[in-house]
Amino acid sequence: KVHEEGWEPPVVGDLTNTADVMGVDINSAPAVVVRAEGCDDDTIEEVEKALEVVAREYIAKSETPELICFVSKKVAGITEQLVALTKKEGGPRCNMPGDEPLMMLFDIRDNGAFYVSPETNITPDTIRAFIKEFEAGSLKRMQLQR
Repeated sequence: KVHEEGWEPPVVGDLTNTADVMGVDINSAPAVVVRAEGCDDDTIEEVEKALEVVAREYIAKSETPELICFVSKKVAGITEQLVALTKKEGGPRCNMPGDEPLMMLFDIRDNGAFYVSPETNITPDTIRAFIKEFEAGSLKRMQLQR
């Protein structure tokens, strides 16, 4: 939805700055997060475009999307908190993903559940496939913990 001033809010949140996107908070809806802190600018741009395609599909279904998308470009802000909460169960890539994107899905409403995708090629199709596996309950559930 375009605001009166002609400005359209971002459909993909930047976790460095915010934990909500399109009026939905990461604590209140499942969220796909792609950590791209170690990636080059071209990869980050591709990740953002892929997330935007999927985010717009959810926004088209409902003004209040049932799933939201974020990118993380540097370890700061909320990303820093997520690193601390995921590295214990998520392993070394959750601590520092390296130069390939790390796709994760957080369902904080489910007692702090999170899921990690082995996929490093982030496209609308790989994001949709990850969400489908989540919805089918076929992903390994991990627990946020300090």
